[in-house]
Amino acid sequence: MKDTVGARIAGLFVLLSMAAEFAAVGLALLHGTGPASMNAMDWGIGEQLVFFQPSWMKILFSLGVLAPCLSMLAWPGMYPVLSPGGQSAFYGVMVTSFGFLIGVVAEAIRLSMVMTLPSRYIAASDAARPAVLTLGAFSGQLFQILAQTSLVLIYAVGMPLITLAIVRGRTLPSWLGWVLLIPSVLVGYVGGPLLLLGHSIGGPFVGLGLNVFFVWFLIMGVVSLRWRPPRDTTEIVSRAI
Repeated sequence: MKDTVGARIAGLFVLLSMAAEFAAVGLALLHGTGPASMNAMDWGIGEQLVFFQPSWMKILFSLGVLAPCLSMLAWPGMYPVLSPGGQSAFYGVMVTSFGFLIGVVAEAIRLSMVMTLPSRYIAASDAARPAVLTLGAFSGQLFQILAQTSLVLIYAVGMPLITLAIVRGRTLPSWLGWVLLIPSVLVGYVGGPLLLLGHSIGGPFVGLGLNVFFVWFLIMGVVSLRWRPPRDTTEIVSRAI
C-alpha cells in the first residue's frame, strides 16, 4: 500500500514537472524568445543583465527551479516501480535524484542572479558596474558548470542504470528501457560533454535528447499513476509483453 501511494505521488510530481516545463516554454515564446536561446547567449554579461530585467523573467526562471525540483522528488517514489530490476534500480534512482539536485542548485543560482543583479546593474554608477559584471560572470559560469554536470551525471550514469533496471525487472514493457538509451547517448555521451568542454555544437544533441526524455518521462508519470504491485510471476511476465 505504501509503495502504491509513493508511486502515485511520483506520477503526480512528474506531471506537475512537465506542466512547469511547458509553462516556461509557453511564457518564453509568448515574449518572443526561447529557453534554448537564453541558455546559449554569446553576448556580454551587461547585455544579458539588461535582457533579464523584465518581471516575467523572474517567473520564467522560478519555473526553471520548480520543474527539476519536482522531477528530483518524483524519482524516489518511482523506485518501487523499478525495484524488480535489482540494485541497478536503486543506484539509478540515487544517481538520477542527485543529478537533478545539482540541476536545482544550478537553476537556483541563475534565479538569484536574475532576481538581484539586473536592477543593481541598471542603477549602478559607471564605477560600480564592473563589480556587478564580475559577479554576474561568476554566477553565469557557475550555472553552466553545474547545469552541464547535472546533464552528464543524469544521462551518462543514471539513465543507463534505469534502462538496465527496466529491462531486467520485466514488470514494465522493455521498450521503455531501450528508448531511454536515446537521450542517454545524445545528452550524456555526446551533447553534454561537448557543452561542458565549451563546444556549442553539443546544443542540438542535448535539445533532441531532452525532448525524447520528456516524452518518456511523461509516459512514466502515467505508468506510475496506474501502477500496482504485481501479485505473482505470471503477472510480471504478462505486463512485460
